[in-house]
Amino acid sequence: MDKFNEYWELLSDKSIHIGKELIAYYKTLHENEDGSPLSEQGCHFLLQNLLVNPYPTCQLLRLLATSKIPLKNSTIREICDEGMLDFLESFEREDVDKFYNLIANNLLSSGAINQAVPIVLRMLEENVIDRELLLLALVSRKSQKLLKHFLKKIETTQEQRYLLAAVEDKRHFMVDVLNSSEELFTDKAVSDYVRVVCHSCSKKKLEIPELYENVPVRACEDCVRQSQTTFSAPAKASNVLANLQNLDEWQLTGNVRNDNIIREEYSYEYAPSTSQCLAICNLHSQNEELSNFLLYHCAKLETLLRPIRTGYPNPELDYALVSRMLLNLTLAAKVRGLEFTEADKMKEHAEIILSIVKNDCESLLLQESMSSANLRKLRDALVLAEKWSLALELSLKCGFSTSGVMAAWGTTCLRAGCYETARDKFSYCLQKLSTDADNSTILNCIESPETKLANYKTAIPIKRPAKSPPLLLEIISILESTAQAQPPEVVARASMIKNSNTSLSSSIRKKTKDNIPLHEPALNILNTLSNLKHITKGNYTDFLPEKRALRSKDTSLSSSGNSSDYLQTLDCIMSTRYFEESMYYLLTYGAHQDVTNFLIKHRQILPAMKYVLMQQVDPEVMLQTIILPYLKTGRLETVIQVMSSMDETLLTWRAYIIYSCRYLETNRMLNCLYNLQLLLGDPIRASMTCVRFYSMDAKNFTDLEANTFHLKNSAAHLQSELESCNWEEISVESLGVRGGETHKSLLMKMEPKELNNHINTILRQLEVAKFLANCEAHGKDVVGLLPKLFIEYHKIPTLFGTVHEKLQLAVLILVCGKNIEEGFGLSYRVIQDFNLNSMRVYSLTAKYFIGESQVEEVDRLLQAIVSNSAATVDTNSFCDELIKNAVETAISIHGSSSHVKSSLEGLIKRISEVGLKIHCYIITGQLKTAYLYANKHGRIGDIRKILRQSEVLNQVHVKRLCESKLAAEGGGLRK
Repeated sequence: MDKFNEYWELLSDKSIHIGKELIAYYKTLHENEDGSPLSEQGCHFLLQNLLVNPYPTCQLLRLLATSKIPLKNSTIREICDEGMLDFLESFEREDVDKFYNLIANNLLSSGAINQAVPIVLRMLEENVIDRELLLLALVSRKSQKLLKHFLKKIETTQEQRYLLAAVEDKRHFMVDVLNSSEELFTDKAVSDYVRVVCHSCSKKKLEIPELYENVPVRACEDCVRQSQTTFSAPAKASNVLANLQNLDEWQLTGNVRNDNIIREEYSYEYAPSTSQCLAICNLHSQNEELSNFLLYHCAKLETLLRPIRTGYPNPELDYALVSRMLLNLTLAAKVRGLEFTEADKMKEHAEIILSIVKNDCESLLLQESMSSANLRKLRDALVLAEKWSLALELSLKCGFSTSGVMAAWGTTCLRAGCYETARDKFSYCLQKLSTDADNSTILNCIESPETKLANYKTAIPIKRPAKSPPLLLEIISILESTAQAQPPEVVARASMIKNSNTSLSSSIRKKTKDNIPLHEPALNILNTLSNLKHITKGNYTDFLPEKRALRSKDTSLSSSGNSSDYLQTLDCIMSTRYFEESMYYLLTYGAHQDVTNFLIKHRQILPAMKYVLMQQVDPEVMLQTIILPYLKTGRLETVIQVMSSMDETLLTWRAYIIYSCRYLETNRMLNCLYNLQLLLGDPIRASMTCVRFYSMDAKNFTDLEANTFHLKNSAAHLQSELESCNWEEISVESLGVRGGETHKSLLMKMEPKELNNHINTILRQLEVAKFLANCEAHGKDVVGLLPKLFIEYHKIPTLFGTVHEKLQLAVLILVCGKNIEEGFGLSYRVIQDFNLNSMRVYSLTAKYFIGESQVEEVDRLLQAIVSNSAATVDTNSFCDELIKNAVETAISIHGSSSHVKSSLEGLIKRISEVGLKIHCYIITGQLKTAYLYANKHGRIGDIRKILRQSEVLNQVHVKRLCESKLAAEGGGLRK
């Protein structure tokens, strides 16, 4: 109870009620479970004090957790676990002292430890807590579970040395900790905490009784010196230091534990030594058994070479020595009959490790085994560290592609300004499409100010892929952001460095006969260093000459309204290193599209057009890279000007122009197409485009009337072409030469007569649209009549469409007017202008009127036909055929009722031809009238028809008349 009272007094916010409860609980710790359980208030009190005042609360909990009843102890441990985890979640820097007390004195379960350790390790990495204070706290309170966890996680040896020094008086505890856990004596743990010291590093040995009893083990000179200063008595130090002259150093004593330690620590004086190892093995084992033994130890050495953690090599390991040992043992195993595949694989790994060690890259070694995937990771790590030669060597040894290494090497050189070196590196990872001679020819041509075709069409077209490799686009992007104009002083300094490197390399080569690689001066870095004054003032670009030139050029171009300004060559960009290098890579490795894109991006329209013709670039490429970009910015005139300057006839560009026009038409970019046709001077095609504007998106004839100005423009284009043709005829007569030959293959041409016909068609369409729009204005649903009149109806008909559309218009004009006379003249002119079938037009009109029960309109139609033509036999027969069609239509639609017969009577009387009149009387069922008319004109054949029809209609009286007439004629009743 004394300890309980002592810790209780140290608590804050003590409660008499809680104190009595805890005393009662403490006194009944070992009683059965029914005695004095801990209430929720008590648990809450302990949990709260655990966070506020951890040390006395932890000590109280330790006392309360000594019960022989497991259930009671588990209750206390739950409080400890919950308090610890809550504290870690709400941890702040000012609570660091409480943290050391809480983690050192707390009773944590295994589950809570597993949750707490990662949090604490993260706090260590963030330097929130101190490692040495943490270990000191754990050791001083004998927190064995937590200590073992942290010894496994903390992978440096400084803590171990500090730990041993801090617990000098508690070494028995450390020995118990290390001996109680077999996990700590695994190969990994030993490699973490036992320092391997070779003979060349130290000849001193040291006795550590707590770990190795009286067996001396080799130690570094620093450890021996520290041990001498630590021990107070010189005599004790002399007992600790082993006598190296003692020849009986490895003699067995008979003590089993001591003898086991001697066997484990036994080593030759000059160990490690692979030659001594192999010599002993040759005396001991056969080749097969020996090779397996060597392979096993090669694997152990390879494991030993792994870093403590990623990026942190073991500072106590001589990587060069161990890697040489590994290589020697691998070669020895291969000589002694090891399977070639396994031996070569291990030898390859040993050579890779040795190369990495020789280049001081131990920190890049992987923690995993050297599988193919991990070797790729190692290669990538070497690339990131810019160990190019080593990464290349690794790729070659492992059979990996070297393109990635070369690409990374080249991009790094490019950013630094080592342009020649970059070209060399990229040549290994990109496929060359042209030679330097081809590039020179192309550049000389496109950079020449000459525009005439014959002067530059000398380069051989080069077949290129549709798309450039992604690496090439990255190269261009790097050049755009890093390539700089080099001031004269920077160029002079680079030249001096290059000459110095060359002379130094030649002198070394004479002495050693070794080929020393030359390093190109990094121009970008030299340039940046020379402009530090500008950079310190925050001016990163204006001191570059080509930037200032481009900026001033852009300003002048944007302020100028003349499109011809864009034809001026930007000499400032073409003379820069950026342009030179970019064109080299584009011409050597790129697609046509990227070459033209680059030139157009920098407003090199003339060189781009030259390149298109020289290399016979596909029309789609020119469309996407030149035509459409200039079209979007309203500068298409510039492109046409360049074309004309290179070939006045434009015949050279025929395929490109036709392809562009087809693309614009297919994609309904009619405004752009119209603009292009005007720029090309092609009025006939421009007129046709205006016609498409006229009918586009029109839903009725009122819309067509609103689009009249398009037709007027179309007529104006045709009229200008007609006048041009008249001038050409004059030139033919006066000069005796044929005009218009220059554009005969590119621009559309028509004869004057054909042009006149098209102009007349436009004028007639204007007249038709005006008439029908006026009908719509008076409430007539003109468009709604089309489905009633015609089965085939898709759009609003115009005179520019098919013959069927023209016929539709002729019929609409007749049926939409206030009367027949209003539209007959216009319809008649349409029929005459386009040679339409007048019978079909008038029959469809009569059919519509018959369907609408407007027989009188048919009669007016007949009167109009007669009045607009001479009274000839052809006119009479035409009208007779029209009446016949009208009568047949009326009977098929309305039947042969008395009302229908009476309404058709007037039309039938207008028939002049006897046979047709009799036929109409027969189909209307007026058989008696038909008989009388046939009898009057003696038409026996028609009487027979009437007889058959009377039998069908069961008109007995007419039948008798027919039979008697036929009998009287002596013809009998012939069928």
